[in-house]
Amino acid sequence: MSKVVEIGDGQGYPSTHWSRIVQASLPEQQAGEGALNQLLARYYAPLRAHLEFKFHLAREAAEDLLQGFVVQKVLLRNLLGRSDRARGRFRTFLLNALDNFVKDELRARDCARRRPDGGWIAFEDAPEIPVEGRGGHGGDPFDRTWAMTVLAEAEEETRRFYEAKRRRDTWGVFRDAVLAPVQDGGKRPSDEELAERYGFATARQASNAILTAKRQFGKVLREVVARYAEDPTEVDAELRELRAVLARPG
Repeated sequence: MSKVVEIGDGQGYPSTHWSRIVQASLPEQQAGEGALNQLLARYYAPLRAHLEFKFHLAREAAEDLLQGFVVQKVLLRNLLGRSDRARGRFRTFLLNALDNFVKDELRARDCARRRPDGGWIAFEDAPEIPVEGRGGHGGDPFDRTWAMTVLAEAEEETRRFYEAKRRRDTWGVFRDAVLAPVQDGGKRPSDEELAERYGFATARQASNAILTAKRQFGKVLREVVARYAEDPTEVDAELRELRAVLARPG
């Protein structure tokens, strides 16, 4: 299936601001089209990872089904217009809708493969259709992909902040000491190593730079989440969940 909607790997996946969802449900309007594209881009990576895991799909197959979901459900049937904040998180609504779509698609494909020359087989005689995966050791990557994409957006904005200040040394020690170990599970370099790597006179200076950048990153991360939350209470809840997801084994 050829790609008809550009929903490449996106950024950020906090609890989505409902006013933007309403706007995205009106793609015929100029602002609505932009909101829809942004929404799809931000949800792309977590939903794709979920499909690969739950349904044991290869990357290409997951992307094809995700594209089909966007076209048939989101665009043609205005799925977003049926979302309701009173019924819970938008990302849960979206995930359930995607799962139902994929189950129907896989069942239809399986039935087509098993259709005999004489007609359709009786439903009660059909073997069980294995549409859902049984999971792996690490569990569904949906939440962790959400968390990592939120971090990626905050990381990019923090990097730009320090590059604009011409303090790539501060950005470098923070990235290597704080972000890299979370992202790749590697060992944190010592402050002495970081000082030598980025030209700080002492390990203490490198340590102070890390603390300063931590505060800046925390501010940026909160701003990223706040863009898609309705109120400060929701932001705090999302930040707590983000930390809890990242604390789990990858």
